[in-house]
Amino acid sequence: MDVGVGWWVRVEAVRALAVGGSLTPVVVEALTSLVMDAGVDPSVRAGAVDALRQASPTEDVIARLVSLFADEEQRLRAAAGRTLIALARRHSASADSIVATLAAVCSQFSGHDQDTKDRPGVDEAYHALRSLVGDPAPALP
Repeated sequence: MDVGVGWWVRVEAVRALAVGGSLTPVVVEALTSLVMDAGVDPSVRAGAVDALRQASPTEDVIARLVSLFADEEQRLRAAAGRTLIALARRHSASADSIVATLAAVCSQFSGHDQDTKDRPGVDEAYHALRSLVGDPAPALP
C-alpha cells in the first residue's frame, strides 16, 4: 500500500499541534476521519490515533477509538488502547466513562473463548482496562 508523503506530513503536522495543545475540534475531526479510513496505510492511521492522545475525550472520540478494537490491524487496536489509557489519565472527569466502556467491550466475550480471531480487540481492551484499574482481585475459595 502506498503511504504517500502527504499523509505523513499531515500526521506530523497534527502531532506538532498536539504537543502545542492546539487540537481544535476541526483538527480532531480530520484526525478521526483519517483514523477510520481503511484505505489509508495502517502506520499512518496508528500515528493519527497516537496524536488523539492530546484531544478532549468527547463521546465521539471515545466511540471511534473503541470501534478500532474491531480493526484487523493489531497495531491500530493497540494504539487505540494506549490512547484511551492516556485520555483517561489526562482527563479524570472522563476516566469512569472510559473504564465503563472498556469493561463493556471486555464483557462481550466469555473467559472460555480462547479463539482471539473471533474477538479482535478484546485483548487490547482488557490490557487498557487493567492498566487503568489494576489487576482484579482473586476469587474467593
